[in-house]
Amino acid sequence: MYHKTLLLSKELYKYAVQKEDKYLEDKTMELIISLELLSKRNKIELNSNENDIDRNEVLKVKRKVQKWMNKTSQSNYKILNAYMELSNANEHSITVEELKNHQDIDDKNFIANFNGMKTISKKNHGKVFEENNQMIELWSPVSEFIIALFKAYKFRTWAKEQGKITHDYVLENYVKALTLYIPENLKEYDIKPSYENIFLCTDIEVLRRFQRMYLSGGDLKDKEKNKNLPSSLGKYIEFLEDTMDGNTHE
Repeated sequence: MYHKTLLLSKELYKYAVQKEDKYLEDKTMELIISLELLSKRNKIELNSNENDIDRNEVLKVKRKVQKWMNKTSQSNYKILNAYMELSNANEHSITVEELKNHQDIDDKNFIANFNGMKTISKKNHGKVFEENNQMIELWSPVSEFIIALFKAYKFRTWAKEQGKITHDYVLENYVKALTLYIPENLKEYDIKPSYENIFLCTDIEVLRRFQRMYLSGGDLKDKEKNKNLPSSLGKYIEFLEDTMDGNTHE
């Protein structure tokens, strides 16, 4: 309707110019300008609404995925965990068929659950996937969160199995320390600014350098808030050395 009205207004303007009707010409031009301004405003409001929807969905995903991690028998967890295995923690995309054929996936319920994990709606499970031409990857607004969360849970499991940390409350404090925001003045030491927590970094040399800088002092405003960081980093480096066979990469 908008486009049709704008076209008609422009035709009317041409007619007014041809007929040298100054009044009609001015009023038609005012109408065209008003229509174009209205269009721009609607686009801004539409983009704003889309951003609000995305923000709300990100919060929903962060809330729900943490619950899935504690209910590993749920289909949602099994699908996401299978994806993380097959894609090597989102390093590359995989096909829908590859995910569907994973040994942990229940074929009967796969499509219904998967559809609820790739769309945004009131009753969805939480959008964690983006699908394009049958290829799947993590939805970008939540990808770093999910990667870090899975790494944190692997670290928890490793620490308990290896007897590295025997008390649950100590382990939780260590995980919390590693998920705090990295201080701005340490980012220059090869810690990528995009990292929101240390579980997103797997370069052992970078982590050791970060640990040394933290222990050496300096003007570290967050130091008092993160007293567990040095020992947490030490255990996390052990975890990487153990699980990565000494290879460092990101």
